[in-house]
Amino acid sequence: MTSLAILLSVLSMTAIVAVRYFASSGLFAWISARRVPGIHDRLGPQMRREIGWSLVSAAVFGIPAGLVAWGWTSAKVWRGFDIARVRLSVELCTIYWHFLLVVWLVLFALLLFT
Repeated sequence: MTSLAILLSVLSMTAIVAVRYFASSGLFAWISARRVPGIHDRLGPQMRREIGWSLVSAAVFGIPAGLVAWGWTSAKVWRGFDIARVRLSVELCTIYWHFLLVVWLVLFALLLFT
C-alpha cells in the first residue's frame, strides 16, 4: 500500500506541474499567435521538442515534490497528528499551487497588454 501511495503522490504532482505548465505556456502561445498571425507556422519540430522537454521537466520537478508531499503527510500521520491537521496541510498545498497559477496568468496578461 505504501508504494502505491508514493506512486500516486509522485504521479499527481507530476501531472499538476505539467498541467500548470501547459496552461500557462499554451495560453501564452495562443495569445501570441492571435497578436502576430503565422508566428508559429515554421516552428513545428521546435515546438514538439519543447513539449517533450517540458514533460521531462514536469517529472523532474513533480517527482521530488510528490515524494516530499507524501513524506510530509505520512510523517504527520505516523506521529499521531489529527486527521484534520493533515487534511489542512494538503489543502494549503493545493491553495498554494492554485495561487501560483493565478500569478503566472496575471504575469502573462501583463506581458501581453504592456
